[in-house]
Amino acid sequence: MSDVWATYFEKLNNKAASIVVDTGLAANVPIPSKPWLLWVWLYFKMPRADGLSDSDEAPTLWAVEDALVPRLKQTCGAIMCGRITTDGHREFFFYGESSQGFEDAVKQTMAGFPGYRFRGGITQDAQWEHYRQGLFPSPKQQQLIANQDILASMEKQGDVLSVPREVDHWAYFPSDAERSAFRKAAESAGFVTSSEDRVERDLSFELVFRRTQTIKQPEIDETVLTLFRLAQLFNGDYDGWGAPVTKQ
Repeated sequence: MSDVWATYFEKLNNKAASIVVDTGLAANVPIPSKPWLLWVWLYFKMPRADGLSDSDEAPTLWAVEDALVPRLKQTCGAIMCGRITTDGHREFFFYGESSQGFEDAVKQTMAGFPGYRFRGGITQDAQWEHYRQGLFPSPKQQQLIANQDILASMEKQGDVLSVPREVDHWAYFPSDAERSAFRKAAESAGFVTSSEDRVERDLSFELVFRRTQTIKQPEIDETVLTLFRLAQLFNGDYDGWGAPVTKQ
């Protein structure tokens, strides 16, 4: 099974939420041998004011997860696919081969963590709808996760993110007319066209364009989301960015 985890933040029921999901499972879902969605909610003893977990309580939360994962794998043939932290609790989600023994397994595990309130549940979800719609990041969130990965890699190489540099972007469109309309809108926002081409892909009209800016996370996130939405207006697909590592 996969072990490619991504973290992103969202609003759920108007509450701050941190969502962690094994995105590597997406290529293989639904998994026919694991049709049971199993979940455990753990209520914090000391939630932060925004409902997320406090760092002092984090070691216990990790310990609960580390205890649940092997127990439910052994009992139900289950794999963990994600978790949501919000509104003073953490929700652990698993897909299992069977639901038999789930409740007892959870009770036995939580006996090792006295004083914690918890509850669990079982439902059939053969199509893995909760994974795909409740946990997996939206296209917008995928862009922000990609930003995190790129910036982490660049910082490891010694990049100073606050230094302005030329940042290249790619977008693809179904027709030359839609590409041209996007290009005019992007140029109005300060971008300069680098090249236009026709490529082998579903949206075959490619546009490469650039703008000088810093790549501090708030700024590059804002840029990416603006371009993502703008490309959608013209039936296009924003496909990410690249920039040289800048150390001074």
